Amino acid sequence: MYNQDLMTANTTPWIRRNYKWALPVGFALLLLTFFFSMTGDATLRVGSIVANPSLINNAIEKANKDDAVIAEYGTLSPTNSLAIIEGEVVYSNNNETVNISLWVQGSKRRGKLDLTADYKNNTWHYRMIRMRNKKTRELLMVLE
Repeated sequence: MYNQDLMTANTTPWIRRNYKWALPVGFALLLLTFFFSMTGDATLRVGSIVANPSLINNAIEKANKDDAVIAEYGTLSPTNSLAIIEGEVVYSNNNETVNISLWVQGSKRRGKLDLTADYKNNTWHYRMIRMRNKKTRELLMVLE
């Protein structure tokens, strides 16, 4: 009797025995594949900036030293991961140059921070930092 029960258990199809976990896992893998095929490497580009927020926070510190930025936007606060994810990150030149555009919050108003930086000798060197007011289309160059 014991051998017959063991034989019956092995003759049921694998999917019938394991569908409760196999279907959700398969669906999740399908969604992940679809997500990465649609976004390409954008997830990885933004993820690398989120992992290294000092690139943006150092640019904000430089902007906070500019009198025109302080007069227009007030003191800019450091960004959080959500602001970086909402922004735009574009790498070029074999991932040695980055162009970033993201919202930053000042004590007076919000604005867009645009920056271009080159990665040389294990440090980022800023080529351009500017603040942008989307409503008035005013540009304040912090570093050219």
